[in-house]
Amino acid sequence: MKRHSSLFPPREDPAAQRAWNLAAARFPDFNRRLRAEVQISHAIESVLRSEPIRGTAVAVYLGSHPAESKALAIRTLAGNDAEWILALAEAEAAVTEIYARINGDGRNLREKEWAAFGV
Repeated sequence: MKRHSSLFPPREDPAAQRAWNLAAARFPDFNRRLRAEVQISHAIESVLRSEPIRGTAVAVYLGSHPAESKALAIRTLAGNDAEWILALAEAEAAVTEIYARINGDGRNLREKEWAAFGV
């Protein structure tokens, strides 16, 4: 199975990986935008992977805005379980805000986007 970025290793769940690949295929330059110097924390990756349509769109945005990506990665680092919960909450809030910003009006388009893929 083709991976769309070395920053996002394949999951054990083949269906989750297929969904990610399908969503990433919307962006012909996905791999180019997510080059090695783009910093994404484990918490951000977790949130991005949880919803592939939203996640791939935000990943491409972060790949185009490396300074913002770096600041977000630093803000969402976790060294223990308690910090992980806070990092995930911060990551979810940031990803939701970025997704709303890149969609213009901030509407939640996930259901409509998945319907376009026949899911």
